Amino acid sequence: MSEVVPERDELEMVRTLTSLLQQQRVWLAHADWGQDLPDAERRNSLVWRLSRLRAEVTGNAASAPDLSQAVCGLQEAYSELDHALRLASVVLQEALALLRGQNTAVYGDHASPGRSLGSA
Repeated sequence: MSEVVPERDELEMVRTLTSLLQQQRVWLAHADWGQDLPDAERRNSLVWRLSRLRAEVTGNAASAPDLSQAVCGLQEAYSELDHALRLASVVLQEALALLRGQNTAVYGDHASPGRSLGSA
């Protein structure tokens, strides 16, 4: 029976999570906004497992260089995804404001009846 090595498990989870965050950032750049963010549940599960594993090994020897490097990569991937999500949020807010501005022109208000959807 093979022994479970927490550090190796942690390294694998960090690498998998990093890959998922990178995939989600790419998806965000080419998003079909009608679809959910891919692997969101898997990402959340990995974060939970990683946190639990980290709590179990706290107090043990210092992390291996491979793990430290992988964690730095994870932090970078997280920052890139966070930045992409913030940009997408700004763009969506601007689009919503534009649509709200068109609301009166299309549907009219108390002063004017608006215009037909077929007219320019």
